[in-house]
Amino acid sequence: MSALQFRTLFRGSSGQIDDGPQGVFLIRDAATFTAYWRILTSGHCTAAGEPLLIPEPAVDLSTEAVVLVAIGRRPTTGCAVGIDRVLVDTDTLLVEATETAPDGGFDMEVAPAHLVAIRSQDVATGAVVLRLSVVTQ
Repeated sequence: MSALQFRTLFRGSSGQIDDGPQGVFLIRDAATFTAYWRILTSGHCTAAGEPLLIPEPAVDLSTEAVVLVAIGRRPTTGCAVGIDRVLVDTDTLLVEATETAPDGGFDMEVAPAHLVAIRSQDVATGAVVLRLSVVTQ
């Protein structure tokens, strides 16, 4: 398998805890990217409690594809997910990621997610597989 370079577009907690995505997703079109972006960034607020509008990052979907890893609802702050490597062979895209779970934290639900861009010509046409490791700190 070959390792692909990627750039982070978003890493944090999804704004939609209840209805947010969970799993690994390969995004190749603008409508799907915009839909996921809105899910990830809606519900965020400024310190004053006003809605925070986070503009979409520039992504050229004619040359790039987007990979989203979202681990769903978690019970405490400090939970996170990060994509470590994206690997490809002829028919599989393997996304290796690490979930970090704190030993403690505040009781507040979060929905960690990591969204990255990769070159679309490097993307396999077959399965997209997530290998998730969990680390407690």
